[in-house]
Amino acid sequence: MIVTTYTCDKCGHEQTDTNLMWEVGVGIRRSQKGGGDTPVARELWGQACVVKVLGALPHDPRTGEERPDPRPTLDDMVREIIREETN
Repeated sequence: MIVTTYTCDKCGHEQTDTNLMWEVGVGIRRSQKGGGDTPVARELWGQACVVKVLGALPHDPRTGEERPDPRPTLDDMVREIIREETN
């Protein structure tokens, strides 16, 4: 039996479940019309580090369901300010 162990590049935690590992990175796009993305840096992070940095995962790795963005939109922030000021 072959077991592959994945190591989080951020914290060093090791695990064997590839579904709990996330490739994160930064890229450069040369132009909006094309040219493709040029990866600048990539790392493999465990789920705990992704949640700690981003606050939530974009989708649940167990079910594949998309999760809504937990951050408020600009519209949400404006509405909250108006509510606070009018009360």
